[in-house]
Amino acid sequence: MPQGRRRPGGPPPWRRASLLACITAVTVLGVVLCVRLFTTGETARERAPGADCSETLSPGAYGPCVRQLQLNLRRHSLDLPVDASFGPITRARVAAFQAASQLPVTGVVDATTKEAIDHQDSPIAAQADRWGPDRVEQHLRAIFPEAPETAVALIRCLSNLDPMWVRQTDEEVRTDEGEPTTWRWGLFQLTDQQIKDSGGSRRSALDPEWNIRAGRDFWERNQGFGSSTCH
Repeated sequence: MPQGRRRPGGPPPWRRASLLACITAVTVLGVVLCVRLFTTGETARERAPGADCSETLSPGAYGPCVRQLQLNLRRHSLDLPVDASFGPITRARVAAFQAASQLPVTGVVDATTKEAIDHQDSPIAAQADRWGPDRVEQHLRAIFPEAPETAVALIRCLSNLDPMWVRQTDEEVRTDEGEPTTWRWGLFQLTDQQIKDSGGSRRSALDPEWNIRAGRDFWERNQGFGSSTCH
């Protein structure tokens, strides 16, 4: 066929080019829309778990609702990793928040705890601003002038100089009323019975001044740190 002439019945070259351009544009637009829908959905799930987060969260839970919980706990000045996994540290921070807010301590986020975490003013922030590790160490040295290095080393090991440190152990201890408990509270990791013997509460045990004073009382009664050891 001579050059410059098209086959009879076929579309002209300009029409074929236009058709190809339209197909390409539609394909690209479809890919862009799919990518945006996918990434927007993922971002929304990460940032705003929404109504799906009304269920109770407990150890072993994983996902965006746990991630949002961890972010909210950090807003309350409770330091913890944001990894979307409800592990021992998250449970300990939940328990600390519950005690500071005078809620039942379970380490589980039920509707009442979630409401407090999401909407309550932080019961911890003011203390956290005043009691960093340096001030805790300074106060320990002042209260235990006879053994400042031992006191600091012990508390660094027990609670990492963190007044809000809460831990649940495998060792069960019973109070005078026979109630079993495995929680340990604050800088000296006091048991519930030790807190009661000192005339305090779980909330007061998270106050570094009160906790260190209670530790000093035990130190004087036992003529040393006694069973307050750390390995």
